[in-house]
Amino acid sequence: MDGYLEKFWIEHPQLGRSLVKLDRELTAKAWTEKISSEIAKQLNVPCAEYEFGILKGFDDYPENTQVTISPDFQVKNSNYYQGVELLEQTELNSGYSVANTIMSLEFANISLPENYIAPNGVATGADLFVGYLVLDSLIDNGDRHSKNWGYNESLTDGVRHLTPAYDHGVSLGIILDSNDYKNISVSQYLEYGKSAFGDKHNAVIQSAAELRPEAAKVWLEQLAQIDRQQIKEIFDRIPSDRISPGASKFAQELLEHNREKLLNLSKVLFTEDTQQKRVNNVAPVLTQYLLLEDSYEISTSSASIKFDLKSKVLTYQDKNNPDERLKAKRGSGEWIDVGSSISADKESYILNKVSPAIEQTLQNKQAKNSSTSEDRQKRHRSR
Repeated sequence: MDGYLEKFWIEHPQLGRSLVKLDRELTAKAWTEKISSEIAKQLNVPCAEYEFGILKGFDDYPENTQVTISPDFQVKNSNYYQGVELLEQTELNSGYSVANTIMSLEFANISLPENYIAPNGVATGADLFVGYLVLDSLIDNGDRHSKNWGYNESLTDGVRHLTPAYDHGVSLGIILDSNDYKNISVSQYLEYGKSAFGDKHNAVIQSAAELRPEAAKVWLEQLAQIDRQQIKEIFDRIPSDRISPGASKFAQELLEHNREKLLNLSKVLFTEDTQQKRVNNVAPVLTQYLLLEDSYEISTSSASIKFDLKSKVLTYQDKNNPDERLKAKRGSGEWIDVGSSISADKESYILNKVSPAIEQTLQNKQAKNSSTSEDRQKRHRSR
């Protein structure tokens, strides 16, 4: 027995060598494995497959014991190794972290699973592992420890392939009982949840995105294509004797909650290019506005603008909408976004309304200064 489920291997007449997992009352019932694998398919994350089954006359187990059956994904003519062994080989086992795990996959040149067709932008085992982390964040799987992922090493050419994701039994709020489903909200439950790395799931995705930004973007885009109806259809296919109405409702709410959080995170992580372009357009206009007042700080009823000469940081804040803000630092001939959130509408307003008005005011000011200068010259010549 290992973890929350009792497990053993059998030779199935149709599926071949397969892992059997037993449902046990008030523990990690195996419906989580089935649903997690179906969600993984929607994400295009390779995952161990699970089918529901019943034991009949098998050893000393009670008749009609509910189980799941998972065909072995071990590749022929290869050896299977757990992630912990890879971390030891690459000497990155000093601490189990997202960074050490992804770097170990990179250093060991771990490839994608054989015969797996990956989304564009996912080319290596490290890229794919980011997909596993997105799946974990979605289903609230806190059990992706270093023995719950691995790779197959070919005995013929030595190529190493990441295995499909597996072991998602402790997810989707499965540790709750029927009373908990009534008394605990999804947000309350998730408040205490953590990943196997010890961090909150969103922090894990942020760390992964720093190391493999393109892969993280791809996997979050894959997630965006899954909607609530697709999730509901997965749960509708689960037999009623496998999952209670309370568990089903809670798990679906959990998935929707986590999906929304991940997509919001995606907006934060991958709108930087857009924001930088808007900063490039807007910052020169705002600094011109400051020139009108010969000041480094202006505050009106609708906005505040400030340029700190020492740090060379320009800030803009819309007083009517806290989400409309700009923060940019002047570099070597360019503005660098350091925390802006400027909408397309605000950018358009500043470029099409504010900028022409500033230019006209500056022209008027220059004309007035020029006229004043000419008057002074005439008075000087008349003396």
